Amino acid sequence: MGLCSSKSEWWEMLKKRVARFFRQLSSLRSLDRYRLYQGLRRKLEHLVSTGGSREDISRVKSLLKRCQYDRHASLVFERDYGKYRSPDPYRNCKIDD
Repeated sequence: MGLCSSKSEWWEMLKKRVARFFRQLSSLRSLDRYRLYQGLRRKLEHLVSTGGSREDISRVKSLLKRCQYDRHASLVFERDYGKYRSPDPYRNCKIDD
């Protein structure tokens, strides 16, 4: 507790540092997911334009779909199944592996 004069001051400083750490961590993870998604999109465009094999194209499409589900699960379910026919309309559409 060298820099702080009391436990409460130390606690407030610790809370701010932890919050800043987790905001930065969240930002980095979000950036990584965005880069992965954009890389898969580029790979799919390349496979389609060069006439890649159907297996490769379908594999990349399934990875792209997985990225979409991870990021916007409820919106993707609504898009795929319709607003009122969604298989899981009120539980945030969590997908269990």
